[in-house]
Amino acid sequence: MLFIFFAVPPFLYQLLFESFMNGQSPGMKSRGLKVIRIDGKECNFLDYFLRWVLRPIDVIMFYGGIAMVTIAMTKKGQRLGDLLAGTTIIKLKKQNNLDNTLFVNSENNYVPVFSGVDKLNDRDMEIIKEAIKVYETTGNMIPAGELSKKIKTALNIQTQMDPIVLLRTVLKDYYKTTSAF
Repeated sequence: MLFIFFAVPPFLYQLLFESFMNGQSPGMKSRGLKVIRIDGKECNFLDYFLRWVLRPIDVIMFYGGIAMVTIAMTKKGQRLGDLLAGTTIIKLKKQNNLDNTLFVNSENNYVPVFSGVDKLNDRDMEIIKEAIKVYETTGNMIPAGELSKKIKTALNIQTQMDPIVLLRTVLKDYYKTTSAF
């Protein structure tokens, strides 16, 4: 009985919080993220349930590789669960804290390497950071490689640069280009 008492809440964490907190877990809320339906309607329990059921495949299997590949390959940055549920995650507000500068050195004399990074957005930067994080924690290069290819195509970049180096450079270029400082 104690096992159920302690094991069930963490297992249902994402489903319960997203369902009862209007599409936000505490972690998502702290980062200004929210689950919404693509068609603009209010999310319902089934939407959250479909995301939750596919989470083990998306995130846990292959160390998040499936999630990163589907996020990188879909126009709206959706995981497999989001595709099935018709949902995506949006950023509610721009956060100005140290989390947003992960991997970015604020060098005043830094000159951007790639032009066109202003075509990207904050959500793209979050995806790039996540791909780098997956590589650093698991050694899985697939998400970074796929994302690197997609960015090269989107920005018309011709380079043989290592995918991780390319992603870090794009991050630095983006923050230098879009920063008011």
